[in-house]
Amino acid sequence: MPLAAQQRLYVIEPDGHLHPVLKVSQNRPMIIDQEELVAAKGTRYALRKVDEYLPLFIQVGAKEAGSTSVVPVTAGPSSPARLNNEFHFSAEFKSAVRLENVFLVLALESEGQGRNLFPYEIGVLEAWTPKRVSVFVPLAQNLGAGRCSILLFVGGEEVFTSEMPGDLREAMLARMVAKRIAGVKQMALRPLFAPWPDYPAALREAGQAGKVVVAMRVSSQGEVSDPVIESATHPEFGEAVLAVLPQWRFVPLVENGRAVETKVKLPLVFDPTGGVPKT
Repeated sequence: MPLAAQQRLYVIEPDGHLHPVLKVSQNRPMIIDQEELVAAKGTRYALRKVDEYLPLFIQVGAKEAGSTSVVPVTAGPSSPARLNNEFHFSAEFKSAVRLENVFLVLALESEGQGRNLFPYEIGVLEAWTPKRVSVFVPLAQNLGAGRCSILLFVGGEEVFTSEMPGDLREAMLARMVAKRIAGVKQMALRPLFAPWPDYPAALREAGQAGKVVVAMRVSSQGEVSDPVIESATHPEFGEAVLAVLPQWRFVPLVENGRAVETKVKLPLVFDPTGGVPKT
């Protein structure tokens, strides 16, 4: 069964109480106890649905996953068929802005073992800098047929990732937009979810900053259409912007209690030093 969307990770403490995990440090879940951030004592986890995602985006790439086991030479009726069962997973994670307290939850599901959750620390993602993380999960027995899913959290809140199906992300964003404009009489246009364009590698390595001015329409549902690059300090900056704009979502302009389509002209600044992207 696929993992449900929009979730928070909880650790089940020995007394049975559930505490939300806010970060993972040295692969130990951290929770708030008596107003202090402390390491949890529990080793079992649960996922619970929450209202919405934190509107940040993390790219996931170069994934590798698989399981290994050792077959003893002396295997027989009285000895185990396999020893040292292990699942290994690695991937690169990248964000356009600096993020702290990032962690992943690896969910392993199989017919024989059901679903098991394993939190691992990613830590800090520096802007534009891919970070490779490898995890190794010891298993009580061979995993067999199953599936592996990952969820990413920042400060305990689940974020959008490139792993999510596009239709799922669009449905979640539509709901988040509807929630923000419900009952509102007047509201200015503002971005809700804006994955930053990839910085062209050659231009970043050369230390070249850039600026792009893009004109576009924003629908009454906050969707972007008809983007046109009006100016760009280098064509590759403009191409990078056009490639990502279909993923953007705005909270639309609201006038007299009604969301309306509008035109907007937006400047985007590329900073090779890794600073926060500017619009």
